[in-house]
Amino acid sequence: MQACAFVTHYHGRQAVATNRIRERNSALMAVVRCEMLMAAPKQRSHQTPGVLIFSSRYRMLVGTFVIDLRFPMPNLLSFEDLQVGDQWISPHRVVSESDVANFADLTGDFDRLHTDKEFAADTPFGRPIAHGLLGLSFVAGLSSKCPAMDTVAFVGVKNWSFLQPIFFGDEVHVVTEVVELSRHGRKRGKVIWKRSLINQDGRVTQEGLLETLVACKVVAKRPSETESLKAAS
Repeated sequence: MQACAFVTHYHGRQAVATNRIRERNSALMAVVRCEMLMAAPKQRSHQTPGVLIFSSRYRMLVGTFVIDLRFPMPNLLSFEDLQVGDQWISPHRVVSESDVANFADLTGDFDRLHTDKEFAADTPFGRPIAHGLLGLSFVAGLSSKCPAMDTVAFVGVKNWSFLQPIFFGDEVHVVTEVVELSRHGRKRGKVIWKRSLINQDGRVTQEGLLETLVACKVVAKRPSETESLKAAS
């Protein structure tokens, strides 16, 4: 099973890590493969299923090594766990002809561009392509655990662009980046994500901004009557 990868930066250089989690001697262990990993004296850390984010509590090495986490991994990340610039890479998925046929059955979109090989052969694409909204659905699914968030609501999609066709047999994955964070009331935060659907050739097929509301760990205090009057004046 593929693991989600968290991408972070150390002094301007990129480090990518994937992990495999297992139980050993009653302690949670992580086997981690690191690429160009460097120490970060003040790097924060948090954990989510399939993701390991590094902290200076541990010695960073290049290669494969084992870290004893010594504490349970929470299931979901909260608003406070995020920083602008955080980035995740999802597992890969192959887009099959049956995926497109099932999507056509589900939605009723039987456009010949997707379902008729003879017709599609005479189009600029030269062969059938997947529905654009099927690609967007893959974005939603692949990114749902990368990262796994305590999401309260999906608010909207902005500036979504369909840049390249998706063909049968293409292997796609999603890169997710936090681009904006803001408090939304006392219990939630608003997150704007940039999400890109990338094929096996490294080409971005679709990308844009998605907006969600995420639960906060700490509920903000209600403003006092004096503070409310000052804000209103």
